[in-house]
Amino acid sequence: MKPQIVEDVHALMERFKELGKLEAMCYIERGSILCQLKEGKKYLSLASHIRHWGDFLNEYHINRKTANNYMRIFRKFGEMTYACDISLVPLRRLLMLIPVKDEDVPRLLEDALVLPEKEFEDVVKGAKGEVQAIDCLHEDQEVIARCKKCGKWLK
Repeated sequence: MKPQIVEDVHALMERFKELGKLEAMCYIERGSILCQLKEGKKYLSLASHIRHWGDFLNEYHINRKTANNYMRIFRKFGEMTYACDISLVPLRRLLMLIPVKDEDVPRLLEDALVLPEKEFEDVVKGAKGEVQAIDCLHEDQEVIARCKKCGKWLK
């Protein structure tokens, strides 16, 4: 392979990693901004027609769930530093870690980078004190059936 092509590929991948870090920082920074605005209801001073948080979010076309997720990510990851680069962890996996104890987060961030989706979900369940699928004996089963005529699910 030509040295110039290898160099170009390397440079492109470095830029790709940089963008991942920027994306993660954007989640945290957006959460920080929204927390600052919500704290003390600063957003109310924007305009007289804004009466509550929902009005403010609508004014800027921000989905309430998205805003809450940004703020949750900021509260959990904004002031902590980790050995693992959180910019490489997908957003949905970061959100799964919010209810987990802070001391378990570094290990789970490492797991988030290497484990397949179902295994990662199971490890997070264990960290939250829930029964993991691997440990469950499936003793409490519910039998359900579907009517072949109408399609309704029956217990």
